[in-house]
Amino acid sequence: MRTLAIMLMMLVFYTGLALANEPPQVINVRAVQRTDTTLVDITYDLADADGDTLFVSVAILDSAGVDTVRQAVTFSGDVGAGVRSGVGKNIVWNVGSDLPDTFRKYVAVVTAGDGPFPGGGGLGEMIRATLLGGATMDFVYIAPGTFTMGSPDSEEGRSSDEGPQHQVTISQGFYLGKYEVTQAQWQAVMGTTPWLGQNNVQANPDNPTVYVSWNDAQQFVHKLNVTAGDSLYRLPT
Repeated sequence: MRTLAIMLMMLVFYTGLALANEPPQVINVRAVQRTDTTLVDITYDLADADGDTLFVSVAILDSAGVDTVRQAVTFSGDVGAGVRSGVGKNIVWNVGSDLPDTFRKYVAVVTAGDGPFPGGGGLGEMIRATLLGGATMDFVYIAPGTFTMGSPDSEEGRSSDEGPQHQVTISQGFYLGKYEVTQAQWQAVMGTTPWLGQNNVQANPDNPTVYVSWNDAQQFVHKLNVTAGDSLYRLPT
């Protein structure tokens, strides 16, 4: 039996981790360049049931939705601390200042969270995405850092292909599905139930999806991206 996890590389919906507080939600993100200027208007709607003052951040990714454009730093408008919920929020990106000699397409990513900033002090460490069919999926932030890959020579039962140990650095953070894709999530997105009638399967909406192939998983990701309108999702490596 096989299960799959989905990695969220770009955020349209964001939730905080506080249990006693309703998380904010960012929807309807759009980016349009002003005619005959180097300014881009990034508009979005921001909802928060608690009416909290929120922290909004924006990032620009390449057209594939993979790499962050680190030069994109000149933003103004409804961004940073002190943003309240509402429709038609607007962030202005000065492309001419950040990338004066570059002409290409980019993707805007807007996130919001309770607290001084997402990802700090336990806040903003989990997000919730709304999928096709109304299902939701939780993702956990994996911070940049360095770890040791491989097992030591002294480990009992070690195989030869488990070494040598070496340092691996993750230079950019990303969001990874907290759980395997559930049967309810798969059925909502794909409209199929490939696990029914199979051996050793517990059919339950909250149980992992099984009896799907790598190609099936790619179709699942494709449907999510079509619904989102961009390349927001991919399988983890």
